[in-house]
Amino acid sequence: MGLLLTVGLLGDADRNSTWEQYLRPHPSVEKVVLTKTLKAVGKVDACIILNEKDALQQAYTLLRQGIHCFIVGKLPTDLPMLTRLQQTVEEGRTILQFANWSYFNPVSLWMMEQVPKPRVMHFSREVNSKHADAGTKLDLLWVEDMALALRWVNSGVYKIEAQSVGSPTQTISRNTYIQFDNGSTASLFHTLYATENRHIRYISDERMILETNVIEKNVNSTFYQDKDLIIENKSFAQELPASQAINRFLKSILMNSKSDYGIHDLVRLVRTIAKSNASISK
Repeated sequence: MGLLLTVGLLGDADRNSTWEQYLRPHPSVEKVVLTKTLKAVGKVDACIILNEKDALQQAYTLLRQGIHCFIVGKLPTDLPMLTRLQQTVEEGRTILQFANWSYFNPVSLWMMEQVPKPRVMHFSREVNSKHADAGTKLDLLWVEDMALALRWVNSGVYKIEAQSVGSPTQTISRNTYIQFDNGSTASLFHTLYATENRHIRYISDERMILETNVIEKNVNSTFYQDKDLIIENKSFAQELPASQAINRFLKSILMNSKSDYGIHDLVRLVRTIAKSNASISK
């Protein structure tokens, strides 16, 4: 019999109950501990942290106890604390995973299998102006796409440029261009004032072009087979990214392997965000 895990869920009752449904069916999970407080986590092998407010500090405490952690929520950007966590993970050889939903999306994972080393990427996300109110933050949208691009290409950033349109209190449009050390490029366009909601990603290498409609969850693949031009369409079921994230978190623990979206990926993202913002202010 393989290793059986005791996994803690640290959050409010409703979120704990939801995530328990993802954990219970996994054959490696022997016991699930639901708690609202850090002190009540007890002796567990891993913990899924659902409290966004204190997530980084809670993860730091648990990691120092040798407990693997998965932080669920908006990707944190506190670089000093992330650097501290990075050192803790390296010293303790623990797993720390973050909820990059654009990466754990089943559509994205399938596309990365088809084009593991993209040469050109173009992501465009447009929000209908009727749905763009003062509470809509463009940063949340472009950071999500940038997180996917950086993880997918998995290379250093050679050059980054960005232009934005907006006021001192709200950005309504942003263009970002990234050139990677390995020669790949990515262009990102995001706006809060469009005629309709659209979210399209184009990815290509020397063999094929992939086009995905993120909202509709389908992918068009265009490639040559011998001398024939082939166009295929694939639709995806409503599988939630959370299921993929849980499976990959547990697999990392069982295989003692690198997290699929870990602390190194997030630190790289936060530093790239800073470079992108600095290019606007020049």
